[in-house]
Amino acid sequence: MLQPAELNGLNVIVLEPENLLIFTPTGVNADAIHSKICSKQGSYWVIGTNSITWADEATTRIPVKWMEYRRALVVRNPYTRLLNLLEEYNQERDDLAAPVDLATFSNDIGRLNWNYAETINQWAASVQPYEIIRYESLSKDIKRVTGRACRIALSDYGDWLQRYSRLNPDLLIYLYRYFSEDLIRYGYNDIAITPTRARLLGGKQ
Repeated sequence: MLQPAELNGLNVIVLEPENLLIFTPTGVNADAIHSKICSKQGSYWVIGTNSITWADEATTRIPVKWMEYRRALVVRNPYTRLLNLLEEYNQERDDLAAPVDLATFSNDIGRLNWNYAETINQWAASVQPYEIIRYESLSKDIKRVTGRACRIALSDYGDWLQRYSRLNPDLLIYLYRYFSEDLIRYGYNDIAITPTRARLLGGKQ
């Protein structure tokens, strides 16, 4: 079994007894999820494959041997996911410049590498249909999807709305449109910073 330090790019959990694949996109604390689920017998994680013969850690292509397995996808509130991606971005930079702030990162998100730029819906487009495992209710949803009891309590950003309230309204509206498919498809529309809400909220200190 691989150790956590070797997890970079691994994005699929295989549960052979349940004939199930669980896909973990960037920004969902995948390492912790993998470690917890894959401590169970009959579970392991793999690098995605770009064909039946060679590996590519950036892809969600499914090997032929697992093509008929059920599929599940871990999703997350797009706003807290972006905060997680920002932390990872700053940690992985190899220069000594000041950390990038949320406004700069949000404004540039569409021009960054795929692991930051892609929404979950974009990343997982090729693995549909799939069941949903929400980051905010991991233990409950993993039990529902897998039938396995698995206690996972991961950190989140309880102050996320306050942090976004410091952004200007135009940037909040841009993010709302950028996140729109994830907000609607995965059931986060009720917490979305809509254009109307952005004009009321944005720019507050």
